[in-house]
Amino acid sequence: MPRVLHVRWCCFGEGGKIGVAVGDTVRIQQLSGAALPASLLYPVLQATLRKEDWEEAERLWREQQHPWRIRTREGSSGAVDYIMEILVDKEWRHIVRAATVHVSMRGKLNEGFGVSLEYLLPLLAEVVRDFPPPPAEKYELFVYAPPLTR
Repeated sequence: MPRVLHVRWCCFGEGGKIGVAVGDTVRIQQLSGAALPASLLYPVLQATLRKEDWEEAERLWREQQHPWRIRTREGSSGAVDYIMEILVDKEWRHIVRAATVHVSMRGKLNEGFGVSLEYLLPLLAEVVRDFPPPPAEKYELFVYAPPLTR
């Protein structure tokens, strides 16, 4: 069962609350307020993933056997999709889409985030390259375990 955390964030004069579920996949879901800026993705993951999660992501990525690439697709609105493609069968040129991250024209993760630990690191590197985190004094994160209710 994934570990679930809530994160209240504040940055650029706006804020919101997201849920982060960490298991075989890392999922981020907007719970209230504004959509998370893509530039806060890395700080949020730093605050919610344990050292073992990062190590497992690294191990899974290093064991990945197939050629891969990350393709970016820019929409006419300015939105960007980061698409992880894996070449599964070279002879048949069979390529599968392993993961996608959508960043809106306003630089937000308005469609959430869901990436297998196996593909997290290369996708995260691409997003961070285009949407680097702001200086630490420009944002606030409050991470907590949500209360269980009956």
